[in-house]
Amino acid sequence: PDEMQKVMNYMLKRASYFSHVGASAQSGLLGSLAVSRVRGELVPKPKFKTRAEGKGKSYKKHVIVTDDKTWELRFDDIRQEDYYPDITGANLYEIDECMVDLHIVKQLAKGPDAIYDLDAVETLQSWSGADLQEQRKSRETGQNTVIAYSRPRVKITNFIGTIVDENTGDILAENVVVTLANRDTVIRKPTPNPMWHQKSDLVAAALIEFTHSVWGIAMMDAGTKHNRSLIDLFNLMLDSAMKSVWGVNQIRTDVLDDPTQITDGIRWGTNLKTNSSLPHGGKAMEPLVTGEISPEVISMFNLLNQETLTSMKTNDLRMGAQSMRAVKATEVMAAEQSITSEFQGIAKNFEEKKIQPELELACWTICQHWDQIDKEVFISLFGKERGEELSQLEPQDVFVATV
Repeated sequence: PDEMQKVMNYMLKRASYFSHVGASAQSGLLGSLAVSRVRGELVPKPKFKTRAEGKGKSYKKHVIVTDDKTWELRFDDIRQEDYYPDITGANLYEIDECMVDLHIVKQLAKGPDAIYDLDAVETLQSWSGADLQEQRKSRETGQNTVIAYSRPRVKITNFIGTIVDENTGDILAENVVVTLANRDTVIRKPTPNPMWHQKSDLVAAALIEFTHSVWGIAMMDAGTKHNRSLIDLFNLMLDSAMKSVWGVNQIRTDVLDDPTQITDGIRWGTNLKTNSSLPHGGKAMEPLVTGEISPEVISMFNLLNQETLTSMKTNDLRMGAQSMRAVKATEVMAAEQSITSEFQGIAKNFEEKKIQPELELACWTICQHWDQIDKEVFISLFGKERGEELSQLEPQDVFVATV
């Protein structure tokens, strides 16, 4: 177990697992469901050695690079919009979509470990539909992705589960994987699940679960609605303040001795000359009240701000700001403990429903590809003798023993 844990820690670090957990939690907060795929891939692992040439003054050493590959674990974060589970809750199937470069699809259709049909892949053209992936990325990151891709890309639709005849209700295929390209070309026909654990490689879990719901509840839904109203109200208050500062004046041109004085506006320090038609004590120019923030508006802003923080399970102090009202220390501690205990419950549920199944799939996936991991990885973790011994184990034996 301690050796397996070492291998797991190494693979998780290489896959930036802690960043992935943060992204999953963020997806759960904003979109209710955190979806990810547990997989692996062969990555380049160049090896270096020196070679000496010549003698005497012509003696020189060269660095020789040998191309090699090793298997590493990967976690793919999937948007909720690209994930289609069985809405009945029976978990009969799972579907997800993604955009992939065409040259990668062609690579996966060649060689002894090909997973796609080469003849079908050769007929593929670049996806001509709207690239919703880029639109969503632009919306989520705030970056305007206006540069179009110059290389061909295809839309991949992955299916895993049971296929049922839509007319008779008979099961046609059970626990199979199917892949479509551009939504109309089958590049992988119904194939038995290639994973030894015989489970889906997708892990989906809601941060806050709801009875009989596939999607769960997003914690930030209520807070987002309140925040939008808060922003609107703040903008109105800001507009009123700007109007109050700049102001609008009214001026009586009939009482001015020289109306041309105000043709290009009135500069600071200008003295307006008035005629005798202006009564004693009268004003040629006076301001108009155009912006005024009433106490009721301030009260509503404070109330809405409090509701926003409450719906987001936080408060002024946790946000690093002084509370706008007088609060007692015991009240602050009670609020802190309530929020902390609630988040602990959510975190425990997320750990049980998302992280634990994800790590189990990761462990089993590592075991299945044990023989594709470079021997030097084992040597760096366990030393030369034990590392070579572990690298020679059969993946089937490692998988059975680990499961």
